Amino acid sequence: MAVAPLNTIAQHRLVPVIELDSAADACSLAEALLQGGLPLMELTFRTEAAAESIAAVRKRFPEMLVGAGTIVLPDQLRQALDAGAQFLVSPGFDPPLAQAVLKTGILYLPGVATASELQSALALGINTCKFFPAEQIGGARFLRVLADTFRAFSPRFVPTGGINLNNVETWLAEPSVIAAGGSWLAAKEWIRDRDWFAIKESVASSIRVCRTIRKA
Repeated sequence: MAVAPLNTIAQHRLVPVIELDSAADACSLAEALLQGGLPLMELTFRTEAAAESIAAVRKRFPEMLVGAGTIVLPDQLRQALDAGAQFLVSPGFDPPLAQAVLKTGILYLPGVATASELQSALALGINTCKFFPAEQIGGARFLRVLADTFRAFSPRFVPTGGINLNNVETWLAEPSVIAAGGSWLAAKEWIRDRDWFAIKESVASSIRVCRTIRKA
C-alpha cells in the first residue's frame, strides 16, 4: 500500500525527476543514485521509454523505490502499474484519474497549484500532493498560505518546478514540505553524456543540504 513509499520519500526528502530517452540507461542511472545515497526515483512518462525503464530498475534494484511521473491518461496509469511503479505522480489534478488511482491503493501525488485543486484533492482523502510548478506560481510563500488555509487537514507537499541546489533548502524548511523534487539531481545533459559520476556527486551534495536542515 501507500505507507512504505511515503515514509521512504519523507525520510530521504529528495525525489529525482527523471526523463529518459532510452531504457538502456535506466539501470546505470539508478546505480548512480544509489551510490550517491538516494534509493528512490521518479521516471516520467514524457518519453516512450518510461514503462520499460521502470520495469528494468525494479528488476535489477529491488531496494530502489521507483515511481512513475507525468501520469495524465488512464493508459499511462495501466502501463505504470504493469511495469511495477510503486508510486504515481501527476502534474495536475484530474478527479476521474485520481479516483482511478485511489482504487489501486498505490501512493498517488497529484499536482496542485490552487486552493480549489487542493480542496478537491483533500475531499477525496488525498492529503499529500505535488506542488507544481513550485517556483513559478508563487514559491514557498504561496505554499505557506495554502498550507495554513487548510491546516485542519494537515496537507503535505512535494514541490517541484524550478527547484535546484541553490533553493532546495528554502523549500525543505517549510513545515508542510516532506520532500522536494526536481531534475537538478540528475540533469538531462549528464544523462545524455552518461556522466554517472556527476549524478552521484549531485545527489551526495543535495543529501548534505538535507542533513543540515534536519539539524537546524
